[in-house]
Amino acid sequence: MLKINFGAIILMKKAKGRQLSFITYEASQKIKKDDPLKIIFESIDWSFIYPIIKDKYTTDRELVYDPASLFKAQLLIWLGEAKSNRRLAESLQFDSRFCVLCGFDNFLKTPAHSTFSYFRKRI
Repeated sequence: MLKINFGAIILMKKAKGRQLSFITYEASQKIKKDDPLKIIFESIDWSFIYPIIKDKYTTDRELVYDPASLFKAQLLIWLGEAKSNRRLAESLQFDSRFCVLCGFDNFLKTPAHSTFSYFRKRI
């Protein structure tokens, strides 16, 4: 029996039950280790978000976007990477670095600006 080691495919991790795509994995590998946003985002324990939003979201269906990812994206505005929710939504469509750092694993389906507005109102 021939065993093939696909390396990168084996190293892909699951995020909340979803398997990351090879494209997401490749994009994450292209982000430099000393990237300032990467350093900031990796140094924060994002688990504090879930207790905050638990009463704001119903649990009977799966969320389209992880609340931690939406929160990270909102931080991009405060860190000067985007000027508004509309610009943030546009940046996520074209900048895979932002998608990876925020945790959006589907580059083709990023949040619209109205999603960010709704998220901010809920929290």
